[in-house]
Amino acid sequence: MEIIYPELENPYVEGEVGKVEQALLIIKPDAFAQKDITDEILRLLEEQCLRVEKAVVTTMNEEIVNLLYAGRISPDWSNKLLEYLTQGSSAIFMISGIKSNEKANYVKTLIRKKYGVDFIHTMVHASDSEDEALEEGRLFF
Repeated sequence: MEIIYPELENPYVEGEVGKVEQALLIIKPDAFAQKDITDEILRLLEEQCLRVEKAVVTTMNEEIVNLLYAGRISPDWSNKLLEYLTQGSSAIFMISGIKSNEKANYVKTLIRKKYGVDFIHTMVHASDSEDEALEEGRLFF
């Protein structure tokens, strides 16, 4: 099943001012296993003037996956998602910056458009809000 992503406008504005917020970004196992994709994601975050505050490399277990995606995924997909996310190491980042969630989602969508395979194999996860980032971040930090 092909996923159609909307056209995006780059949210970065040179010299922008505003409230610094936190976001969570996960480089999933298939992307993390490919150094060039991981490097591309980190470069894109840097281009958006986002700062990595905390980072950890871990292999997620069933409990973490279920908490992370609670209420977001249909039961039809849950076993495939669990298998995908527990197959190897992921890199988890707490990042900060102005409009960090909007920018992290911009990076997520760029990577998914370029490398994503289907609804499950998406390479990257990003929080939608600072509250969500803090809640998800407690699972890892």
